[in-house]
Amino acid sequence: AGKPRLIVLNRVDQADPVQTRRWAAYFREQGYAVLEADCRSGKGLQQLNGAIKSVMAEQRAAWEKKGMGGRQIKAMVVGIPNVGKSTLFNALLGEEKAIVTNIPGTTRDVLEDHFTLDGVNIILSDTAGLRESEDVVEQIGVERAMKALRQADAALLLVDAGQPPQKEDIELFHMDMPCPCAVLLSKQDKDILFTAKAAETLGIKAPLIPVSAKTGEGLDAVRDFLRKLIGQPQALQL
Repeated sequence: AGKPRLIVLNRVDQADPVQTRRWAAYFREQGYAVLEADCRSGKGLQQLNGAIKSVMAEQRAAWEKKGMGGRQIKAMVVGIPNVGKSTLFNALLGEEKAIVTNIPGTTRDVLEDHFTLDGVNIILSDTAGLRESEDVVEQIGVERAMKALRQADAALLLVDAGQPPQKEDIELFHMDMPCPCAVLLSKQDKDILFTAKAAETLGIKAPLIPVSAKTGEGLDAVRDFLRKLIGQPQALQL
């Protein structure tokens, strides 16, 4: 309900012109935009893009008031195994969606759910830990995570601040991310061995956000990071 709709009457070359006009008139009376086309001959297809833009004009104008066109943002939680990605995923969603254990490699596939931020739908993904693995199933999960990352609008790179950065962490810090990224220093409710100052010495250019999914510390800052993207459509993969 309330969504823009375009009725495409296909195969008009084979249809009775009188019946086509009647159907077109009927749908227009119902308030729908109508395009007469024939996919085989190509009739009307050149006008299809224009018709879609026309139908979406009012909706797009309303979206633009929200900054990024109102379309959903795809945000991914990434990092090496066992740094708390699934716990953060659950905390941002406000419910237990992902299985959480202390066993590295628990998440083997891309798990998606959504929440609303300032009226914009955020598609949040929990992914397999990014590392080399001889486990065939885990490696498939890593490959799927990397594929999903290339399609994401934002990356939330999670690091366990309760231990010094691992070799794999540092490799991720300097990876050429395909989208805006924030580095989240997790487990702030524990003894901190990797501070924001230490992160800066590694040449990390991304925003640094200390977080604790357990206490909720930093979650508002993560949401603020996503809000900046909502207001900057040029930063997103449109």
